[in-house]
Amino acid sequence: MIKLSLNSIFVSLLLISSAYCKLEQEIITPKNCAELVHIVKNASQNNTHITIQGAGKGVSGKNSLSDTTYVDLSKLNKVINLDVTAKTITVQAGITWKEIQEVINRHGLSVAAMQSYNDFSVGGSIGVNAHGQDFRFAPVGSTIISLQMINPQGETVTVSPHVNAQLFHAVIGGYGLFGIITEVTLQLTDNKLLKKRVKQVSTQKLASLTHATLANQNIALFSGRLTLGSQNFFDSLLTITYYNTPKTTTEKLQPLSGVKNFISQQIFAAMRKNSGVKDMRLFVEKNFIEKKETLSRNNAMNHSIDHVKEHRSTHIDILQEYFIPLKNIQKFTQKAKAILQKHNVNILNATLRIVKKDITSILPYAPEHCGTLVFFVSIKNNAKAYHQAQAWAHELINAALECHGTFYLPYQCFATKEQVRMAYPQFDEFIKLKKLYDPQEIFVNDLYLNYK
Repeated sequence: MIKLSLNSIFVSLLLISSAYCKLEQEIITPKNCAELVHIVKNASQNNTHITIQGAGKGVSGKNSLSDTTYVDLSKLNKVINLDVTAKTITVQAGITWKEIQEVINRHGLSVAAMQSYNDFSVGGSIGVNAHGQDFRFAPVGSTIISLQMINPQGETVTVSPHVNAQLFHAVIGGYGLFGIITEVTLQLTDNKLLKKRVKQVSTQKLASLTHATLANQNIALFSGRLTLGSQNFFDSLLTITYYNTPKTTTEKLQPLSGVKNFISQQIFAAMRKNSGVKDMRLFVEKNFIEKKETLSRNNAMNHSIDHVKEHRSTHIDILQEYFIPLKNIQKFTQKAKAILQKHNVNILNATLRIVKKDITSILPYAPEHCGTLVFFVSIKNNAKAYHQAQAWAHELINAALECHGTFYLPYQCFATKEQVRMAYPQFDEFIKLKKLYDPQEIFVNDLYLNYK
């Protein structure tokens, strides 16, 4: 599978497959940082390129270069230090969030910010500055105390908000273009006992809902799933809200129950083949999957991406994600509804989340507090379907821009150069920094090649 960029375990369910343009390349699995340094120096001496993968759960775009070495970071997955008193942890970048949870859970600690699924790598999450259910900490970059990386010259450097700050802000959400992240020190939080509540809300109330959720300091985690049926498309959403309690817990980590996991898998599989199943989904989830309960924060964040994966070769799944100022989220939802219906898009999931203003990355997708809509779509695995997806994605991007919003860059390179720079006015500055720190272009991906 071809990865878009360094540490590219992107905050995705599944991204576009490269089945019709796959490159066969050598994959190297280093056991330590010394081997990584050798790989980078070798690429510099031979004027070749490097792409890094971590947990291997995402597939992100098509790397256009043939002279690329693919490096698997999965063996760099150790916990280096845990400071229970300071609530910090230092880990190697190839470790997954799940592996971190397994270590910190018994100490009553929890990850502060991560994706909704815990089987992505820490390094990959930093590369895309991922966000998830917890909007209190902003994207994951806001929880990083410091990190170590190997730069394009093969040197090991430390960066933080106070040390090599310019490079730090470029690496966070820098899509792997500035070097290989090797170690990270993260701020943790308490593993609170949470009360889960589920409620159906009209999409006509999205603006007031997102504002009220952001203002309610008792809310720890939040997400919502929009209705997809032919008779109620985008009319309402099922909100899943977790409220803090005063109690910190070491409750044992529990995977999603076998029954719930089976039901969820069957729903997604059925929706890919029969759109009528979408009319039943809200009822099934509300009454059989998403029930009121009390559980630990770690268990609320203990979910795997595997239950939504597509295994057929005839179809692939893609993601699109849009970040909209809270005051305009309702307006964008109506625009998106019209576009998706016009193109008869087979959308399998539409999720609402809240993202706090990002002040860490040089390329912030949330320059202010935003509501984000994530669209999980099934398309046929051929070039025609891919181009059709690009057409409706262009329209969705324009709708987001009209609402003063942005779109997520880790996914398919559907956007035009103009759309990228309208959403990210700092993009040219980002490219200048890339050329400053990596003049040989050791780390190059489709994002860079398409939009530099």
